[in-house]
Amino acid sequence: MWRCASPKRDPARRLPAFYPSDEQQSIPMIGYLYDASGHRVAEGTITSMSCDPSKNGFTTTTQEKDYILDQSGAVETVLTMAQGGAMQWDHSNIYAKGELVGAYTQTGLHFYLHDWQGTVRAVTDYAGVVEET
Repeated sequence: MWRCASPKRDPARRLPAFYPSDEQQSIPMIGYLYDASGHRVAEGTITSMSCDPSKNGFTTTTQEKDYILDQSGAVETVLTMAQGGAMQWDHSNIYAKGELVGAYTQTGLHFYLHDWQGTVRAVTDYAGVVEET
């Protein structure tokens, strides 16, 4: 379970950091970077709870993620850090009328099936075979 670092929100009320609960102290604190429009564009680790990346020890590690956004600010593609420090493609999201309906991943094409409230209830492969519920 993650607790929100609520006193560490920036002036725009964006959440720049999370820290693990008491049961998960071995998990590093996670920090986020935002672009000028307020869209999250990167994830890395931090060493202190601060909204200022120059003070919180933000580093790009093997767990770094970079986000490529579409014009509306939705995450279109996620890149992750590969061995050697190069960024590699992780997955690309598929939207229809502003709703996330699927993703291309390294294992193939997957579709998200939503209930009437918009909650994902199942994930299928390209042929409709249920992969997750």
